[in-house]
Amino acid sequence: MSLANRGVRASAACRAWARAPCLGLLTVLKLRGLTLITNVGATELFKRLGGRLKVCDLRGCARLSAPTAQSLASGTLEEADLGGWPLLEDAGLGALLAPTRSRSAASASAAVA
Repeated sequence: MSLANRGVRASAACRAWARAPCLGLLTVLKLRGLTLITNVGATELFKRLGGRLKVCDLRGCARLSAPTAQSLASGTLEEADLGGWPLLEDAGLGALLAPTRSRSAASASAAVA
């Protein structure tokens, strides 16, 4: 689903989607440029997705920060664009990258064994 650069009430829309019965079908979500989206709406949406999301484009969603990055970290995300997040700190980015590091370490140990 793509709402890139749409003039919607982004956080309210995210909270509404979080309650939608078809939410489990989403694997790609593009919210690029939704400058009004907040951590509240985004985290609720990503928590309800339950880790099924594979691709997420949040470039330019400048109000998002660590809570959103942490809510994305709980899944099997393969690709994420978080460019243009001035509020994103090291802790939030570290939480998002931690599952990748764990999978890489497990792959490396399996290759050595």
